[in-house]
Amino acid sequence: MSCSRLSNPDVSGVGVRAAIYAQNLTCFLPVIVHLWDRKISKDELKGIKDQSIGMLAVAFAILLSTIILAKGSGGEQQITSYHAAVVLDLSWMNNTSTWIWFILYVHHRSKRDNQPTGAQWSEWYNALLEPVQKLLGREERADDRTEIHIIGRHSGGITQRICRIAQRIWHFISVQPVLTLGSIHLSLMAAVGIWLWINPAKFGHSLDGCDPTLTVIGAPAHFSSKPLRIISLAMYSLVLIPGVNLIPPFAFFLGLHISYNWSRKRHLSFWMCIDKAIGTISKVLRMALDTILHVLGLRRRATSDIEWQTLNKDANDLSSPSTSDPSPRTAFLIVGLVLLVAINLLFIVDIELTLRRNKGNQNSDNEWGFGQVLALLLLIIPLRDAWGALKEIRDKLKDVQKQFEELLRRECQATSAVMELGYLIDEGAEGQSWTADTRFGNTLQLVGFYGKIDLLQVLLTRGIQDEPGIHFQTALQSAAAGGHLTMVNFLLGMDTYMEGINEEETTGQHFAPPVQTERLKLSRLCLGQEPGGMWTVSK
Repeated sequence: MSCSRLSNPDVSGVGVRAAIYAQNLTCFLPVIVHLWDRKISKDELKGIKDQSIGMLAVAFAILLSTIILAKGSGGEQQITSYHAAVVLDLSWMNNTSTWIWFILYVHHRSKRDNQPTGAQWSEWYNALLEPVQKLLGREERADDRTEIHIIGRHSGGITQRICRIAQRIWHFISVQPVLTLGSIHLSLMAAVGIWLWINPAKFGHSLDGCDPTLTVIGAPAHFSSKPLRIISLAMYSLVLIPGVNLIPPFAFFLGLHISYNWSRKRHLSFWMCIDKAIGTISKVLRMALDTILHVLGLRRRATSDIEWQTLNKDANDLSSPSTSDPSPRTAFLIVGLVLLVAINLLFIVDIELTLRRNKGNQNSDNEWGFGQVLALLLLIIPLRDAWGALKEIRDKLKDVQKQFEELLRRECQATSAVMELGYLIDEGAEGQSWTADTRFGNTLQLVGFYGKIDLLQVLLTRGIQDEPGIHFQTALQSAAAGGHLTMVNFLLGMDTYMEGINEEETTGQHFAPPVQTERLKLSRLCLGQEPGGMWTVSK
């Protein structure tokens, strides 16, 4: 039978679809910017909150318009059950902003400097239950509850209690607006979904016996399919109750986060191999991208080098277990964001396949009207935010390069303290002894222990003698104890210095006269990297 009434450009028109698709996909760009430094600040979280509220406002508008048209209050404008199913797919996409905000909230709490939340169910149970307890008044002081109870016995006490409850509700909404609006939107969407699938024939304008084809995870399904109806009712019933409908997504994303951290502690070697592989792949891909951009002249080499050095540092951090950062790892939260992108793309594919399979019955969907033009005009705001996000990434890279150049300029213009020390010795300062630390018999052993080659050169040219101390006999010993292989090799390479040292006293063993092929072995021996190394002193 002909389905001549399937066309509705204000719902499934190309302009409306393009606007919603673009708005949902561009909302991930600011997230990339905020995760660039692996930290989510309060200001960045607030920016995502404002973006999510804007997207949810559009989502509410679409659902409310669907309800109005389905009730027949839209005048000549009508909506069918087929277009309501398309609207519900778009609504699932629009609710993505709620989960983006939640993932970044988990990231922020896991990486904040003050008492980060651990990757454990008990800690997150308490963290998520805290605002609910405030809403229910569980955290009020006993004196406050007693006062409310006394006031309740007098006239106006009920009003006072209602005001208290209203204040708590308002405080909860103002503190958690994204979760509140996201939960209400899910409930409203579920109500429309149940209304549609309880009896599709009675929803909105009749399809006149037409049986359009929907697309579910890429597979075609007739609108009259009974299994599709049962699954849809079960799914929408699951997210009908406000507050409760947030629990399954929360459990899913937190489950990824907690399981990942649990696995890393128990399978460290496995994850180190994975980290190294990912780091290597990332470096190769970034190097290829950097080379292409440089060849095309789209990026200066200096900026690219800064990015390359940063990437190397990040890869090294990934490939080695860190003990300095006790906060939980958040890699699987990034996986959660990738899954959200994949789910959005899946909805886009399903919607487009649905419209393509019914294209012969909706020729007017390509007609441009007020609704489609308005939808594209409203797209200016999210596109502006996306452009701002990309600009912020570029500004951050420029800031890194600017900081490097400024630091390099200051270092080049700075007066060296090394030459000043040499000048003071020339003016009569005593450069031989060092009384502040009895471990060192002279200043040569001090600078050797800290690996200051430039200072050592200044002292040697001023005739400072390497006299034995309490812990060290020579500067070579102190350099080895400090773990400075470069300093050890430097001293071993100075023939005039080595000639003044008794080799048996220096190494504790007898060596042949040092030659070039033996000096590297001797330096490793001094550092304890070969059998016989002996100089290790607590710093």
